[in-house]
Amino acid sequence: VPSDRRLRTANGTQCGHGRSPQETSHPPLQQTSLVEAAQSVAQKDFLIAASTTAPLSHHPCLSSSMTPRLPEMTQQLNPTVSDQVATGTEAILDSPYVSEGPGRIANAPVPSVFNDDRGSIDRLRVGGNRVNLLYSKASVMRSGYLHPAPKFDFVLSGVVEVWTLTEKGTEKKVYHENEFFQIPQYTPHLLHFLEDSVIAEWWNQPGESRCWYYHPYRNIVDVQNSLVSTSTGQHSVLVPQNDYDQWAQ
Repeated sequence: VPSDRRLRTANGTQCGHGRSPQETSHPPLQQTSLVEAAQSVAQKDFLIAASTTAPLSHHPCLSSSMTPRLPEMTQQLNPTVSDQVATGTEAILDSPYVSEGPGRIANAPVPSVFNDDRGSIDRLRVGGNRVNLLYSKASVMRSGYLHPAPKFDFVLSGVVEVWTLTEKGTEKKVYHENEFFQIPQYTPHLLHFLEDSVIAEWWNQPGESRCWYYHPYRNIVDVQNSLVSTSTGQHSVLVPQNDYDQWAQ
């Protein structure tokens, strides 16, 4: 990946939907506010577009007490037409709203369990494949990423609404217990949990799964989660981490 795509990295968020200890906590607001804030933005076709200079915290759907953390490179929520055309292909990486994800870093060890007040993430490696088990409470959002290989998901319990960027715009589909869904390669997506839910996700790619941020979606995830989460969370390492290299070959 050219170095210019790495310069736009947003700090502190781990691929796999975690949260770093450095993130700033936000005061809790009513749950109805978070649903109205994020869904209203989406239902109005992401009214803050790239041509708008007002920061997200000034959007009329959001209260003045919210100050979501945003990457300096974008203040917008609107997937562009060029992004819609490029979705599902490597060309999406040329979008100004895509930045390099942090990859496997010290505060996202594998295997481990990450817990905060949104739920938990079990990061595992099974037979050389990366597998995540996610428990997410109702109204939580996760992801806002894209991956170079297809991602596979199975809903063990609960209900999840999946947003994906298509050539026609944002497509939303709802999946229930015992249902499977797949995210195509290089496709921006996010997960909105409509009930307390447990899902399994995995990738058919060697070594550690890779991801890029897609900021029009990641901004929505950050806004929503700032309203339901006030903790920084904690990792619990399950076993020594020295077994990674044997699977990366």
